[in-house]
Amino acid sequence: MRTMETRTEKDTLGSVEVPADAYYGAQTARAVANFPISGLKPHPALVWGTLVIKRCAALANIATGRLDAKVGEVIVRAADEALAGRFDREFVVDPFQAGAGKPSRGDSTGSSWWTRSRRGPGPPTT
Repeated sequence: MRTMETRTEKDTLGSVEVPADAYYGAQTARAVANFPISGLKPHPALVWGTLVIKRCAALANIATGRLDAKVGEVIVRAADEALAGRFDREFVVDPFQAGAGKPSRGDSTGSSWWTRSRRGPGPPTT
């Protein structure tokens, strides 16, 4: 169960309220609010497949020198944590949202997951 408390996240469209305990940010919150089409969450197989692709892409790009190894390792570790189920409740965008590519894939991006997994939910602290 999500907390009723919120935090304010900002993006290029402005400010939006996000559950305080969520690991996702403004774009995902906007997608959830603006496109409540079916009330469903993404199928676990779709989430798993997206994470495996991101993990493999990071490894391939490290191997070819196209991605800094430190950055790639962060993505791989983040994907491993997500694949282990640590962030299952964070995949919240309705799977039938047209144009859901960015919000659906965005929060599975390794650096976002890894950073947030280490500091907890909410915006970065300085």
